[in-house]
Amino acid sequence: MRFTKKKAQEFFKALTGSSSNIEKESFARNSFTQRHGMMCYRAWILDGRIYCQIDLTNECIFSAYFNFDTYEYDMEYTEHARENDDWN
Repeated sequence: MRFTKKKAQEFFKALTGSSSNIEKESFARNSFTQRHGMMCYRAWILDGRIYCQIDLTNECIFSAYFNFDTYEYDMEYTEHARENDDWN
């Protein structure tokens, strides 16, 4: 399962409505960032899903898992991770 720049562009387009301003990051393997003003969206693959962290002025305000193929919010897995202390 590879998270390529093209896949990141498709994901960010589905999430934010824009596929511009995407940068490759080094904090995780095949990780990408998209910035909109003070908001920063970071995404990478974790547990076979897209893990997305939303930061406001360098502080995480929301994190969630998304389906790798459909980009749908995986609420069930996100809640499971929170309950089992797997939360980042």
